[in-house]
Amino acid sequence: MPKYIRSKIGPILLILAFLFNTDLRAECPFCTAMSGTISDEIGESKVAVMAKCLTFTPSISDKELHRGRFELKLTLKGSEHLLGATEWNVPTLDMLVPGETYLLVAFNCEPLEFGGPLKLSKIAEEYLKNIEKLPSKGRERLVYFLKFVELEDKVVADDAFNEFARASFSEVEELKPDLNRKHIIEVLRDSKTSLPLRRLFWSFLGLCGKPEDAELFHELRKRSQQDSNFLIGLEAAVASYISLRGKEGLSEIQRTILEDPKAPSADVYLTILAIRVHGEEIGQLSKKDLGDALKPVLKRSDLADQVLSDLTRWEDWSLLPELIELFKKSVGESETYSMRVPIIRYAMVCPLPEAKRAMDLFTELDPDAMRRAKIVFGVPKPMR
Repeated sequence: MPKYIRSKIGPILLILAFLFNTDLRAECPFCTAMSGTISDEIGESKVAVMAKCLTFTPSISDKELHRGRFELKLTLKGSEHLLGATEWNVPTLDMLVPGETYLLVAFNCEPLEFGGPLKLSKIAEEYLKNIEKLPSKGRERLVYFLKFVELEDKVVADDAFNEFARASFSEVEELKPDLNRKHIIEVLRDSKTSLPLRRLFWSFLGLCGKPEDAELFHELRKRSQQDSNFLIGLEAAVASYISLRGKEGLSEIQRTILEDPKAPSADVYLTILAIRVHGEEIGQLSKKDLGDALKPVLKRSDLADQVLSDLTRWEDWSLLPELIELFKKSVGESETYSMRVPIIRYAMVCPLPEAKRAMDLFTELDPDAMRRAKIVFGVPKPMR
């Protein structure tokens, strides 16, 4: 069987990165890589070939595997390990079609052992042939994969999508001259567009769209509220909307989502992620403006700790008096318990003289929370 890549845990790692103020990796902020794609298989293998199935021999019992006889068509990787061989018998759990082309990959070469064959369409064959000619990164590489992300051939489409999921925002940004604005809008409106692809295309629209395209956000959000099967990809949609409308758009998002006590927690959380990406990746608006937009969320006990991590990282020390009072209030209140360690973290790195006095107060009020904070964060020096 092919050693397909495990499901990505990017969203979890991203949250941990922000919580602990660490930098994990620069990847497209709204795209999580698919599992089981061609590039992953080839990258981890020692040998990868495209081969024609000559014959298929089904197993005669449940204790045996089927067998396929394959003839080499093209070596993609590891020709030195083939030792001149051009035909192989390969075990498989799947039914094979003689005459069709398959991808064979081997992770062990002594002896050479191919895993389960992956059937390739004609498009997939051409797709693989050209990948080896591409530069390892940059605009030229992404332009090539842009042509394949919408294909019905899921093997190829997912593989091409992964290239964007792994690219940094700055790399994707280089594609701006190559993006078709009208087509992007069509894809976003299409009910058949998958959620991962819709997120990616929101990012594209934020790069190449016009200010008037921001209305698409309202159109599709209303549609998603009326049709539970239509998933808008709210975090990417909000980020795109802010990119298209700038500070005015940020103010509207603050007013209609972040300040709305009736807004669903899920919507508020995804909006926090969108603003976070603007602060960490896009850089279109100042962190002060972004931080000010997030401050209303401090009134929500279920999400306040999320925005406090951003405000700490963005060095907004104006909140110290308010946080001291919030910490005092949290003592004896279970619903605000989760805020204590983030508040301590904020005070740990705050350069204001009042922060030292706040730390003494926190130790007195909740020594256990102080110990947990020191275990998780150590004792960092105040920022300057």
